[in-house]
Amino acid sequence: MTVIATIHVTGHPDRLVTATDSALNAVLFDFNPSTNDDVTIIKALHAALISKMESVRTSGTPAQARCASIAITELEGTQMRAVKALFAK
Repeated sequence: MTVIATIHVTGHPDRLVTATDSALNAVLFDFNPSTNDDVTIIKALHAALISKMESVRTSGTPAQARCASIAITELEGTQMRAVKALFAK
């Protein structure tokens, strides 16, 4: 599966971020038993962010790699909480 997020910020050129397979796996992208579109969007956005951090982790300094790894872990958590928010009672 291919997931591409388009980022549009006024005054800046649009950017496309393609989610890596490892990022899609980190958010369990294929797991959506409710087939809820909002779940898909939340997971896609988080996978795109994780992909950006994977790039920093592999091409940055050791300090940047450490921060990127922490960010990835926290993004996994925020993705789970965001999905939970959709179904909380």
